[in-house]
Amino acid sequence: MNEDLDNSESKSIHKKLIEILSLIPQKIKTISTESWLLLVVAPLILTILSISHVLLVMNTWGVYGFSFDDSWIHVQYARTIFEGHPWEYAEGYPSTGSSGPLWSVVLVPIFLFGYEHNTVVTSVLIISSILYFFDVVLVGKIVQERADNWVIGIVGQVAFILVPRNAGLMLSGMETPLGMLMILLAIWMLPKQGWRYDLTLGVVAGLAYLCRPEFVLIAALCFPIRFILALKDREIDRYRMASIIGMFALAALVVLPWILHCFNTTGLPLPDSYYSKMRWGVSEEAVELWNHFWWKVWFPYEPYLITGFIGGVVLLFKKRPFLLAITTSLFALYRFTMPGMSLLFAARYLVPLFDLLAISAVCGIGILVKRIMELKEDTFKFSQLDVNVVSVLFILMIFYPSMGQYVFMVDHHANQTKNIEEMQVTLSLWIRENVPERSVIATYDVGAIGYFAEGTVIDLYGLVSPEILHNRTSLSNVTDYLKEMNCTYIMFYKQWFTAFHYNILAQGGSITILAEAHLDDNVVCGTDDMAVYGIEWN
Repeated sequence: MNEDLDNSESKSIHKKLIEILSLIPQKIKTISTESWLLLVVAPLILTILSISHVLLVMNTWGVYGFSFDDSWIHVQYARTIFEGHPWEYAEGYPSTGSSGPLWSVVLVPIFLFGYEHNTVVTSVLIISSILYFFDVVLVGKIVQERADNWVIGIVGQVAFILVPRNAGLMLSGMETPLGMLMILLAIWMLPKQGWRYDLTLGVVAGLAYLCRPEFVLIAALCFPIRFILALKDREIDRYRMASIIGMFALAALVVLPWILHCFNTTGLPLPDSYYSKMRWGVSEEAVELWNHFWWKVWFPYEPYLITGFIGGVVLLFKKRPFLLAITTSLFALYRFTMPGMSLLFAARYLVPLFDLLAISAVCGIGILVKRIMELKEDTFKFSQLDVNVVSVLFILMIFYPSMGQYVFMVDHHANQTKNIEEMQVTLSLWIRENVPERSVIATYDVGAIGYFAEGTVIDLYGLVSPEILHNRTSLSNVTDYLKEMNCTYIMFYKQWFTAFHYNILAQGGSITILAEAHLDDNVVCGTDDMAVYGIEWN
């Protein structure tokens, strides 16, 4: 009897599944041509062209890899999760040095295909490319809804692709494509009211924080604005109030495991990627550099940036305040907490801000042009084609000055990749082949060495070594720690090694250069020369 009931239920479920699947072709047929172009065709073509351009330039340079040594930190953390000792950059030593723990989680499956250099790089680039495509899709949707024009939506996708630094960073092995996906999802959903969006936004905001800590601004700033708008529009009842509370609660629940890990490891709520950057404070020199680049370089020569802030004001008057809120708050956050640090590595930390300003600029121009041309309809009737042409011309005018910078930065990305491969990766592979297993190896530029070397790695900067960052704050203390750990190898920039050399000698150690790497075209590494030193302690 029970078997008959089970078979009946199974057939019923099977029948319902077939009915649902049979509706998919009908749903697809109802999708308009404009939607196909905006959400599938244009993003696919643009993403393929962008990726092809980056890979072609890298091939011209004869390199294949990541353009930042930090990319290997994410890969190494992913491997620790895959192998069952999560967040131990050096096995047996838990750390919180990841700025984007969600990215490492996403990368975990790549090790099903192997550990070899090219296999890892290819797997990471495939995941990055897929996320990049969805980023472009979301940009088009955001612009189309705000400008009420699908053509401007596609133009926004083009602008996003051509933002200098963006294409290279999307394929750098860093968390950028995933982080942008989360922040774009949030921007798309924030104006949409309803309890379903409240709860989904809570999850997205939590995931965004796990991509980059500064994306906490979504929950800290945009959620209260969303609540105020709902209150103003009288959309609050007890059920909606519960969903808004749930929005905050879900965001907190998503990030709670990572915060607890940070507490258990260091006794602090934030990851060491934050504390390692903040310890230097804000210097006058850093502020001067910030002001120089923004006011004398970027605003004058890349006008889409200042137009992006203006576009945010235009959106504010259309009751779409979220782009302006996020861009201005990110600008202020970087300016007042890490003005110098944010400029490092061709300003890679600022790329999400640049991307959002580009989107805001396109939205603002699309809205203003349409509004101005509508005001003239009493004397002359403009067609939609006229509006599109004028809008595209204005958008082209503000983005054209950045085209040279776009080309330069794609080339710069390949140059960076070459530097990382020839210095950090090469010396790390030398260590794997020539240094005994289980050796203790110290380094100042942590990244590839943790992935390739077969030993315990100590990060002298402190990013993935909490003991160095929090407890060994002077050079002599660090040297004491190296001796305590019986560290017998150190990989360091030669031009910066003098002080360490002196302290090691003072502790009775002797030093021998074992391997060296020199760069003639360095654009990303600390200095042009790095060496692996052998240490013998008396």
